[in-house]
Amino acid sequence: MPAPVDPGYPTPAEVLGEEIEAVERPLLRSWIVWAGAILGAALVGAFGALTLVTPERRAERATIVLAEPHGSLKDAPQRFRWAEVPGAAVYIVAVTDAGTGTVIVLRPVYETALTPHDSEFSRFDSGSYTWSVEAKARDGSILAHGEAAFTLDRPVG
Repeated sequence: MPAPVDPGYPTPAEVLGEEIEAVERPLLRSWIVWAGAILGAALVGAFGALTLVTPERRAERATIVLAEPHGSLKDAPQRFRWAEVPGAAVYIVAVTDAGTGTVIVLRPVYETALTPHDSEFSRFDSGSYTWSVEAKARDGSILAHGEAAFTLDRPVG
């Protein structure tokens, strides 16, 4: 049987509850705490809104106009050209064999045109190809992206 509790003394749970209230009461009444909480919530909300529009998502809306090559070609393309993207520090160019998925060209370019090297040029054979250009800012964020396709009607001799 538990020992009887003297009604004149508070129980340990009551003492702890009173101590917690004594600590919380000044904090809850302090305008500094409330102002800090509101400011913190505003900052978290603003940061959350900014992360909804990441560079990758902006790139979904920004499209690079790819000038050439397009359509059906009789020989491997001599040059790839695209429109300039303001603020772009580098363009990443990728050319892929659509049938096999083999990457024919993948390299950074610091202007708005690429001429394939002889080793790259020799990889083109009859078939379908896709090519893409990704514009990146100095910080590495993606500014814009473009894709196009072309077909070679005969193998490169």
